[in-house]
Amino acid sequence: MASKREQIAADLRGAITNGELEPGARLPTEDHLAGTYNVSRDTVRWAIQALRADGLVLSEQGVGTFVADTANQPPKHIRRYSPARLAHDEREANRGAHLHDGDATVHTRVYFEPVTEALATEMGLEPGDEITVRSRVMSLNGVPTKLATSRLPRDITRGTRIEKVDTDADELLTQLEEAGFTLANPIERVTFGTARSTESSEDALNIKTGDPVVRITRLQTDAHGRVLEHTQMTMLVSYELTYEIPVS
Repeated sequence: MASKREQIAADLRGAITNGELEPGARLPTEDHLAGTYNVSRDTVRWAIQALRADGLVLSEQGVGTFVADTANQPPKHIRRYSPARLAHDEREANRGAHLHDGDATVHTRVYFEPVTEALATEMGLEPGDEITVRSRVMSLNGVPTKLATSRLPRDITRGTRIEKVDTDADELLTQLEEAGFTLANPIERVTFGTARSTESSEDALNIKTGDPVVRITRLQTDAHGRVLEHTQMTMLVSYELTYEIPVS
């Protein structure tokens, strides 16, 4: 069931896409929406921020929030909303990770190599152990926006669809579950830096070496702590990372 803030965002998004709210139209005030949905203004602000991140609305301080004219314009930000992105139920309902990255095309390469000494330590492997590498370049409107490289122990991918180029992020996790692994909650580490040559090349993000980027390193383990997947994602700074942090 959608939360109140997700419902507000969905209702406003629907009103925009069906033409009820036309480009230039002013959205109802935060107070009005808070009263209509019986929620706090913070909840309304989250919903409006979600629309702003999708490029659907523009806000002017002290004036209000207006529907953007998105005709022939790519979104200025690409939202990556993290809660439940990789959850089993979300993947089963086809609402998994790849759907949160915008209308993207993906070019995937799969190859095998010995694990480096540094990565072996992080993955709990012996240096030189064979790993499966899945390198994916995701593009929006033909523009590369994200490079994601996943590395998995070869002994758990051999003979599975994980080694096929047409397997997406959702199916990869499903394949691990079908292999008998109980997935623990993944851990993600976000850092900021500049693009390396391997990230900026024409067959990757096609940007200048040294351009600012966001990096996310994700470790997917099983219930016993074994590292099943090590993924590093390098994103353009147009990405907005939205996290929900539990208080209990």
